[in-house]
Amino acid sequence: MHDHFEQGRAAQTKRIVTAMRDSSVRMIGHLSARMIGGRPPIDLDLDAVFAAAEETGTALEVNGSLPRLDLSVDALRRAQTRDVKFVLTSDAHLARELERVDFAARNAERAWTPRERVANTWPAERLAAWAQQRKTP
Repeated sequence: MHDHFEQGRAAQTKRIVTAMRDSSVRMIGHLSARMIGGRPPIDLDLDAVFAAAEETGTALEVNGSLPRLDLSVDALRRAQTRDVKFVLTSDAHLARELERVDFAARNAERAWTPRERVANTWPAERLAAWAQQRKTP
């Protein structure tokens, strides 16, 4: 999520769910679009989003950038009531920012996220197969 933050709950939820149903989409990043201390999260029906993530096999990003930390620990815990997968990221724009993936890992740990739910902890063969898998619309 990088734009159209002003849309209402139904519109925001629809655009995320529509993206998840696209056969080429494997992961959704910046789900809440929040910037801690700068921009509140967009209004989403998280239950509908998590249901769509489970239905489509779309992973959700756990972003380690300190201004984002998106998904929040609370949202991560809620997502785990469904069979949702996650990907830990640093949101790095420079090489020195790659270590921020540690913050994503810490957030996942705080939410008691099982390792088997985190796609980028899988063996390389499993991750590659999942990433190349085409979804049926």
